[in-house]
Amino acid sequence: MRLVAVDAQGYESGDAIELPGGLVWIDWDWCAEASHVDLSLTGEPLVQSATRGGRPITLAGWREGNKAYGVATVAFAQELLETVGGTFALTLDGEATARRVIWRTDGVKPVELDRFWGDAPAGVLTVRFMEV
Repeated sequence: MRLVAVDAQGYESGDAIELPGGLVWIDWDWCAEASHVDLSLTGEPLVQSATRGGRPITLAGWREGNKAYGVATVAFAQELLETVGGTFALTLDGEATARRVIWRTDGVKPVELDRFWGDAPAGVLTVRFMEV
């Protein structure tokens, strides 16, 4: 997986960052249409629907091959956090076309390393984007 900053016209404008292997896209249950049904005073259904913008792309994993994410991944996560605020081209494994994304910041941390226990040297890496 490859992440690279892009300018307003969509051209690459920085060095590419290779995301660690073993990350998996985990939020496939997203739907562009949202709806809510209420009942009116007469019992008739009132359906409200709307289109949501930006598909979330959450990548998570805890190891690359047989090796758990460790100290190097913590440093990588810190490097990623320093890039928050831009627009990027994200190319997922097995895809030829890059997705235009921004960091997801709607009440969640864009990059997170949950350690297995206390100050463990390894943990679960989660990287959150929003497709634009």
